[in-house]
Amino acid sequence: MIREIVDISAFLLILCQLFRVTWARLVKVALETLGGATDLNAIYQLLDGCRKANNNRNWQAKIRQTLQQSDYFDHVTPVSYTHLRAHETGAYL
Repeated sequence: MIREIVDISAFLLILCQLFRVTWARLVKVALETLGGATDLNAIYQLLDGCRKANNNRNWQAKIRQTLQQSDYFDHVTPVSYTHLRAHETGAYL
């Protein structure tokens, strides 16, 4: 499990340097890095400084839009999200 978290974190660092990565991929990997379920502020903190965020002055709104429009994410509370795999297994915050 620790190796898996390290691998995901390293992958996120690589993704953050890319501009052509999708918002959905960035947010998905961020959520997985944070344990599968988290709140918006934790996602913002993790993705702040990513190249894609630096090139979009409305990057926080884009993250919210990605979370709300993608079938991959589920709302736990109005400001907390999980990816569907965590939702199906009950691995919430």
